[in-house]
Amino acid sequence: MTITTSLFSFLSICATITLLSIQCAYSPPSQPMLTIRDISTPDGSSVDSSTVINATISYRIPRFEAHSRTYTLALMFQNTRGRPFSIPPNDFIRLGSPDSVVRFSYRLYNVWNNKNVARPFILTFFLMESASTQERTRINDRIELGPLQSVIATSAPIRLMLRK
Repeated sequence: MTITTSLFSFLSICATITLLSIQCAYSPPSQPMLTIRDISTPDGSSVDSSTVINATISYRIPRFEAHSRTYTLALMFQNTRGRPFSIPPNDFIRLGSPDSVVRFSYRLYNVWNNKNVARPFILTFFLMESASTQERTRINDRIELGPLQSVIATSAPIRLMLRK
């Protein structure tokens, strides 16, 4: 009887330790995440001025602070100096929840004749965070900036070849 009780106690302790280690092994992601689930113009596609980029994008923002921050998903093109920049209209979506799937649509005729955009087009989706619209930074008596934005996640770049 003592051996059975001791064995049962030992197995209970082992089961508890195993259960705890399984629970501790999972932790939600601590970094923001952005994933292109589907896109009408995958990397290497040939496009013309009438092409519309349609993308389905999922995102997750672990420390989402809706009351003090603004979150946006932005589509940016690489300029001729190799830096990303956005081109209105409809170049961003304001995000209202910590994780979701959104649909993004952008017409290439908005950038087709812009000489500052690198050829072939190289575009990237950016997950951006900015301070509340009330927060502004004064540089001096004439210059005020704000709200300042920071990039918290990006997609892989997508290269689009231009059709003549």
